[in-house]
Amino acid sequence: MPEDGASVKVAMNGGCQDCEWFRTMIIRARGACDDRGAADLEALQGAHLHLKHNPDARPGLRGLPSGL
Repeated sequence: MPEDGASVKVAMNGGCQDCEWFRTMIIRARGACDDRGAADLEALQGAHLHLKHNPDARPGLRGLPSGL
C-alpha cells in the first residue's frame, strides 16, 4: 500500500485538474475576503479528495458497501 495520503499529495501538487480548480477558487475567495465561500469550497474539495483520491473509499451510503 502506498504511503498514507500519497495519492492526495499527488493530487494536491498538480496531478488533478479538479484539485487545481478548487485551489484557484479558494485563493480567489480568500483574496476577496469571502471566508464563508472559501470554507464552502474547502469542504467540497475535501469531499472530492475523499471520493476521487482515496483508494480505500467504498461505494455506497456513508462508505458502506452498496449491498448493506
